[in-house]
This record gives sequence, C-alpha cells and structure tokens, in this order.
Amino acid sequence: MNKLSFSLLWLALTVIIVTLLIMPIYQNCGNNYPFYIEDIIIILIAVTFTRYIFLLDYHWFAKNKTLKIILAFSVIPMLFYIVDAQYEFQRYIDEEGVDTLLLPGGNPAVAEYARNQFRFFWAFAMICCFAIPIKIIRSIWRDYKANAK
Repeated sequence: MNKLSFSLLWLALTVIIVTLLIMPIYQNCGNNYPFYIEDIIIILIAVTFTRYIFLLDYHWFAKNKTLKIILAFSVIPMLFYIVDAQYEFQRYIDEEGVDTLLLPGGNPAVAEYARNQFRFFWAFAMICCFAIPIKIIRSIWRDYKANAK
C-alpha cells in the first residue's frame, strides 16, 4: 500500500470516528447543540495528530522537511482555537446548563455524554498539540542525522 492511499484510508477512518461520536448528540440535541463545528474540529485535531505522532513515517510528507515545519508551527493557532472553543463551551454550560442542549423528551444522559465527550477530546487535542512539535523536531533531527552520515 502506498503512502497516499494509507493517508486516504486514515482520513476515511477519521470521518467514521467523527460520525460515530457526533451522531448520538445530533439525534438527541438536534439544532440545540451549538458546538458541532468546534466539536468536529477538536476531534479531527485529536485523531489526526495522534496518527501523526505514532505513524508519521508512513505518511506522504514524511520526508518533506518544509511541510513538517509548517505543521509544527500551525499548532499555535490551533491551540488558540481549541482553548477558545473550550472557554465558549464551558461558558455556555455554566450560563445555560447542560439540559438546554436536549430536544424535548431527549435523554439527559446524552447531554452528559456531549459535555464529557467535548472535554475528553479537548484534553486529548491539547496533549497532541503539545506533543506533535516534539515529534516533528525529532523526525527532522533523525532525517538530518541520517543524511549527515
């Protein structure tokens, strides 16, 4: 399997994961849940960066130093975004309450699921955002050392 098809396979798997995680929220909250976009982006960051941390050598840009440097520095605005998303989510939960997310007759456990899922993937994405630059610097250093020999 070549590296591009490997990346496309993981992209499809990521879309499936996002769909499975968001579907219960959509079925029970509908349009009452105002954080679909933020939630999806945070899950994408967490899953994608985890893939890069563990499987960077198998991606199509594994030998491209410029793209790796761009990825390492693109983490900074992503960190600002996910911190802001968490702040807005927490503010909404504190002011409105978690039960306002539900449709009439919705399952209260799903509101708790939405809150816990958002927090879990937020923490997961934060850890990945701090780990990915370390992994990329290590990868660039290994490439440099391999070419220096």
